[in-house]
Amino acid sequence: MARKTRAGGSTTQKKQQLRDDITGFLTSDRVDKTADYLRRGRPHEGLKDEALAEQWIRAFKAMADDPRSLELRRAETDLQAEFDLRGLSAPFEPIEEAVEKYARAVDSILDEMKRDPDEYHRVNVELQQAIDEFRRRRGRN
Repeated sequence: MARKTRAGGSTTQKKQQLRDDITGFLTSDRVDKTADYLRRGRPHEGLKDEALAEQWIRAFKAMADDPRSLELRRAETDLQAEFDLRGLSAPFEPIEEAVEKYARAVDSILDEMKRDPDEYHRVNVELQQAIDEFRRRRGRN
């Protein structure tokens, strides 16, 4: 039996709602980035599918090498947006090692942030504000 919270919903319902909000937030962010890519003229539109895949693989590997680089993340995001606009999936199989490397690097960055409580708090507040704004836009608090 699900435990009730003070707000009236069960703990399970609250966790599912949070998952739904985070999934929606991430989807919305991806759509926003795709819209930005379109506003900038869809620079990768002329690439053949194979060339798009090759460039995306290189971009992801570069991002895995330097996950703090906004420029490298934007390059990967733009190429991912082109895949999305074509209705294609990016080829993750060739970059499994890079995905693991990226995940380790992000974990390391998070550990580093945790050692600076002020920075960790600031990032968490910014993330919560972004999710709250997303909820407001969806009409749900």
